[in-house]
Amino acid sequence: EDPGEAPTATLEEVVVEDAGGHGLSIIGLGQVQLVRSQILGATAAGVLAVSTGSEPVDLSLEEVRIEGTRSSTAPVATGGLLALGGSQVRGSGVEILDNAEMGVGLSGEGTRLSLRESSITDIRSNAAEEPATGLYLENEAELVFEDGRLARITGAGAVAFDPGTRLWLDQVVLSEVARGGQAESMAVGVAAQADATVVAEGLVVQDIDGPGLLASLGSLSCDACRVERAS
Repeated sequence: EDPGEAPTATLEEVVVEDAGGHGLSIIGLGQVQLVRSQILGATAAGVLAVSTGSEPVDLSLEEVRIEGTRSSTAPVATGGLLALGGSQVRGSGVEILDNAEMGVGLSGEGTRLSLRESSITDIRSNAAEEPATGLYLENEAELVFEDGRLARITGAGAVAFDPGTRLWLDQVVLSEVARGGQAESMAVGVAAQADATVVAEGLVVQDIDGPGLLASLGSLSCDACRVERAS
């Protein structure tokens, strides 16, 4: 292998169960494909991608199940799939379910996730009883979610935060978002906050214990969208 090239790996039919730390972590640089695999009962992050150099981590997920991620005792973010620092992630046929704090969390300029034909369900409060979020992105991260489903989340379905942060939702169904956490914070379906941008097409939002769509000092546009049973 050329020492100037990023290392590559393909992992197929892998099962990681009850890890004391992250289920799978890619730190620094590298190209990794995870196919027909399961990450079960990890701590802090089911899958973590962190770019630290000039070449980003490149991660592909195909038919991957990330389930039961637990909060850590350390003060670190928890989620099924976390990508930071400019990492590039693609996923299809991904199931993220029964995870604490976040289904998906993205942060950092250049960080990008493209996710299609996937589901994010049953996202619960963390150990500190803070509200959960299905999709959370900040600090100029970008996320494209197509033909997907978000359901049964305690807190918020999808939140984009900070200038330069962009979320695209195309043919996504979001349902059953409830209040949660110690403070019983307001639930929300999709929120654009603090100069972030959300663009949705064919979005269905239903059964939200709060606003279905919220723009709070952010930009939110919706074409052929439907909101049902929100308050």
